Amino acid sequence: MALLIPSDMSRNHFNTIRLAMALLVVWSHSFALYNDSEDREWIALLLNGTHNAGNIGVMAFFVISGYLITKSFVSSRSAGSYMVKRIKRIYPGFLVAILVCAVVVVPAYSTIMKADGQEAFRVLAHALMLKAYWPVSDVFAGNAFPGAVNGSLWSISYEFWCYLGVLALGVAGLATNRRLLLTLLVAVLLARVALDLLGWKPRIILPAVSNSVGSVLVPAGLDNAVGIVTGAFQKDPGDPRWADDPGMKAWREWMKTYNSGADPADIFNVTGYTMAQMMELVLQRAGNDLTRANLMKQTQSFKDVELPMLLPGIRLNTSAEQVTPIRQLQMARFNGKSWELFGDVLGE
Repeated sequence: MALLIPSDMSRNHFNTIRLAMALLVVWSHSFALYNDSEDREWIALLLNGTHNAGNIGVMAFFVISGYLITKSFVSSRSAGSYMVKRIKRIYPGFLVAILVCAVVVVPAYSTIMKADGQEAFRVLAHALMLKAYWPVSDVFAGNAFPGAVNGSLWSISYEFWCYLGVLALGVAGLATNRRLLLTLLVAVLLARVALDLLGWKPRIILPAVSNSVGSVLVPAGLDNAVGIVTGAFQKDPGDPRWADDPGMKAWREWMKTYNSGADPADIFNVTGYTMAQMMELVLQRAGNDLTRANLMKQTQSFKDVELPMLLPGIRLNTSAEQVTPIRQLQMARFNGKSWELFGDVLGE
C-alpha cells in the first residue's frame, strides 16, 4: 500500500504498525464471533472493559491516518487536488467491496433474497454516501451476527468526514500551526480525563427495535448499558413488576410449550407473540371471508385494541389513512438488569 507522504519520508514502519493493529482487531472480533461478546478478550479484562484490543487497533488506525492525511493536504497543490486524491483513494475500493458483497456474497449465501431495481438503487445510493447496504435477504442467518456481511466497512464514512475535517483545518491555515494543534490535543486529552474522572457519560437513546436485553444489551455488556434510554411499548420479561401479570404468565407458559429453546430475555419473542395475536384477531374478524379486500378492511379497522403484552395504556388503532397499529410508547431507562419505565404514555 503506497503511503501518502513524500518519497524521502517513505522509510518508516507505518505499514508494520497497521498490520499489528489489524491483527488486534481480528483478535478482538474472534471473541465476539466465538463468545457473542468481547467482554472476555484479554485486553478488555486487563482494562476492566474500558477498552479492548479492537478499540485500541481502530484508534491507532485513525491516529496514523490523521497524520498521513494531513501530510497529504500539506503536499497537495490546492484544496481541490487534495479532495480529488482523497476521493480516488476511498471510493473505488469501497464501491468494489460493495459490488462484490451485494452481487456475489449475498446471493451465494442466501436462500431468500429481494433482487429488484429498488434494492439495486438502495445499494447504489448508500454506497455513494459511503454506507453499506445489502439487498434484503437471509444471508448468514445462522451466524453469531445474522446478516452481517462486511462489518469492517463501518469506519469508511467516518474516515471521509475526517478528510473533510483536515480540509477545513487546512483552508483555515491551522493544519500547519503546530503550537495550536498541540494545544488543542492537550486540551482534548485533559477534557477526556476530566470527564472520565467525573463519571460523565453521553446520553444514549436506543430505538424500540433495538432495545432487546438478550439480543442487544447482553452482547454489548450490561454494565455498559446502564443509563441507556429507550421507548417501550411491550412488557419487558426481565422487569419484576410484571412477575404476577396475567399476560406475562400466559406468555411464559406459551414460551415453555411452543418456544422452549428461545431466550426468554429476548423481547423479540414478545414481539413475535404480539404480532401473532394481531394476526389472529384479523382472521377472527374476517370470518370465512378471507379475501384480500376483507383482510385489508379488518387490518385497517382496529379501534383501541388492547393486547396482553402491550404496556398499559398502549392500544392498537388503524384506519385506511393510518395503517401503523402502534403509535404510542413509554420512556424507559436501563438499570443494569431490566428497563425501568418512567413518565406517561406518549403518542396518539
